[in-house]
Amino acid sequence: MTVSVTYLSDLNRVKVSYSSAPAGTDYAFVERSVDGIRWSTIRGGEQVVAASGAGSVYDYEFTPGVSNQYRVSYVDADLLPSIIGPGTAQTGNNTSLVPPHPASLAVGDWKLIAASIRNSGAGTVNAPAGWTKLVETGNVCVLARVHQAGDTAPTVTFAGGVANADTIAQMVAVRNSQIKLSSAAALQLNGAAQDIAGVAATRDGGALAIQIGWKQDDFTSSSSPLTALKIADISSTAGDDAGMAWYAYGFPAANEGLPFLPWPLTITGGAPAISRGITFQLPVIEYLSRETGSITPTFTKVWIKNIARPYMNTAVSTPVGELSIKQDARAGVFPIKGRSLPVAVTDLRGGKSYTIGAQVTDANERDRLKQILQAGDPVLLHIPPGNIRLASMYAVIGDIEYDDEASIMWMPLTEVAAPAASIVGATVLWQDIVNTYATWTDLIAAKATWADVLASVGDPTDIITG
Repeated sequence: MTVSVTYLSDLNRVKVSYSSAPAGTDYAFVERSVDGIRWSTIRGGEQVVAASGAGSVYDYEFTPGVSNQYRVSYVDADLLPSIIGPGTAQTGNNTSLVPPHPASLAVGDWKLIAASIRNSGAGTVNAPAGWTKLVETGNVCVLARVHQAGDTAPTVTFAGGVANADTIAQMVAVRNSQIKLSSAAALQLNGAAQDIAGVAATRDGGALAIQIGWKQDDFTSSSSPLTALKIADISSTAGDDAGMAWYAYGFPAANEGLPFLPWPLTITGGAPAISRGITFQLPVIEYLSRETGSITPTFTKVWIKNIARPYMNTAVSTPVGELSIKQDARAGVFPIKGRSLPVAVTDLRGGKSYTIGAQVTDANERDRLKQILQAGDPVLLHIPPGNIRLASMYAVIGDIEYDDEASIMWMPLTEVAAPAASIVGATVLWQDIVNTYATWTDLIAAKATWADVLASVGDPTDIITG
């Protein structure tokens, strides 16, 4: 895996590229931070598609003059958590149990222990040191821990037990799962019956559902009404008898919100008895792996950037004029009949507004500036480091005045909220390609791949005229 971060002065941008992404990567999401603690997804960085394990995105809204850290996280959109395999089930008579690790357990896997004690209503399961109670309902509990190097099989103890209270415990490993529930567990206590009933649930997309049935009697086997991976049937006759079964179901993202009806578990053998039904779901990991890169971008000119049309970005060589920064109040003072003092109705103060002048003596710079102003879109005024008079801000530019004799363009700016994250600009439009290349042969000769086409920088005059 390789992440490359470079500063490009042409449009005042940072290019974040990745290559040799992990197998299965569909896209990466790219975030930026200036302190390594608070991260935000850059514009266009939510899904940077991988082509042959590589992709890139441009950041126009970086913080100049400081280290900008970029974090690239690789995502397999079709990945689901998976069961690695159960260890050997342990049973006993009102006694502690040591369920062994499953085979092929790897550091970072999530270990789950389904444990129970027969005397429902009084008996409970204790969590070993370093383990968490993920789900608990009466005498049945699911314990969880991330597997770490040097881990040994834990001792599961019970409380409130009585003579002939069967204890059961089995460990299973789950890979590619986050260490949390994706939604609340569905729990149900049933009266005496042959089969085990439970609560219907709603499927969480990109998750692994675990179904556990416990019964206060032994049984021969169980079956689920839905296609599933059976983890195990466990039956104990060490005391007055008990049984437990569990299953796993993988739900792709497309299954989000669909009903999940895995009940009842059909039980073969044994006799009618009380039971418990449990369903919980584990979300898939957010990313396969992650790596970072950093850069300290520095520039000296004031830039006016069009977020929606970055090919229009242009620098202002010589800002001129004295600034008088204004922030409008949004408040009213109202006199009240019969009272000496009026009542104030207030709100947050408005954003900044001021006028800057750009002395433009270079014809190319003048034309580019006119084009970005012609578009009329909100802009990012990007200020170089060390400038104490101005601060970077998003703004709308009002009525423009030209002083041709002094070659000054006066631009009134009103601070506005940043454009929505859904607005992602392109550096070239198809019209520019049409205007530049007469035939497909010319285009292919100049641009070997579609990625090369997308990396082109268009000419604003090809798109906006007048």
